[in-house]
Amino acid sequence: MKDLNIFALVVLSLFSTLNTAAQGVFEYGTKKCKYTQIVPENKKNDWTKTGKNEYTPLTENAQLHQVAEKCSGWYFQPGVFGAYTNLTQDIDASTSVSAKGFSPKAELVIGYDFCTGHRNGVHPRNFAVSVEAKIQLTKVPTLHYQDLTYTKSGYVPTVGANLVLQLSKHKPWQVALYGGAGYTRLTSYYPQATEAGSVDRISHNTLAWEAGIQLLKRVKIGHSLGIKAGYEKIQTTKLGRGQFSLGLVWKFKKTHKSKSMSYGDYYRLTH
Repeated sequence: MKDLNIFALVVLSLFSTLNTAAQGVFEYGTKKCKYTQIVPENKKNDWTKTGKNEYTPLTENAQLHQVAEKCSGWYFQPGVFGAYTNLTQDIDASTSVSAKGFSPKAELVIGYDFCTGHRNGVHPRNFAVSVEAKIQLTKVPTLHYQDLTYTKSGYVPTVGANLVLQLSKHKPWQVALYGGAGYTRLTSYYPQATEAGSVDRISHNTLAWEAGIQLLKRVKIGHSLGIKAGYEKIQTTKLGRGQFSLGLVWKFKKTHKSKSMSYGDYYRLTH
């Protein structure tokens, strides 16, 4: 048992990486590229914590299992941002007005990660691609031009899609570039001089183009936390919007749990 305990200090870290010796030991329904984590069961009674991420079994029958996150698969990624918005309105060929200000922005993304395989059948490739569908909600400032026209302050929705280029997919920090387009609607209001209280409304249906960079760190299997910065551009015949945004995103992916085994069996299978 002494040898088993010494081995436990080295191997039973709560976070393991790809292609460790333990990958082929546990049994569950995925053999694809994955990130894994060994989890002791019944920690209070069967294990002693010996370090930040290390546990030693009290008996050879102490149980453990492995959880895994596939390198490819669906994910869900909400985000909250601070944004700087520049809203412009062309009045005529020679007159343009603008309103600038900071505003909140929220985003909900549903995406799919594609894994691009391994180099020489061994090392996973760090370049990969993801596709995303997105819903965004951005607050725009109020824009006035005398009493002739104005744009109301309020939240404007955008629905669209992004292509994400993963540059360091299997590294501790995942760097990615993204770009895409969405459909949005901006509305201008024109008070009628001939009738008090009467307002004409013109909606500008247009595309919103977006590009930026994202940095994520896996905090545990199935959960990655990071920052995302980008620029969005919208331009119609009369109305335009440019917006820089910076915020926090949290990426969630499905995890897979292996069958449990005793620590003694785990030691013998890996030695």
